[in-house]
Amino acid sequence: MKNVPGVSVRRVEDITKALWGSEAAPSAISELNKKAYIHIEDWRNRPLQGGRYLYVYVDGIYLRRSLLRRTISKHLL
Repeated sequence: MKNVPGVSVRRVEDITKALWGSEAAPSAISELNKKAYIHIEDWRNRPLQGGRYLYVYVDGIYLRRSLLRRTISKHLL
């Protein structure tokens, strides 16, 4: 089974806890990943001829800055 590079099961557990207030078991995450990956591969391998495709490019950065002897962190999208 392939995974998204850099995304661990533990990280997915953290995200589900933050979003829904409960953790998902690693086996449940793995099983959902297997089911989703089939659809992702179909989408990635679809033909692109004859169509117009819109896209959105998003980038972000995390900054730490000192201000009045305090260090603040800012997320920018």
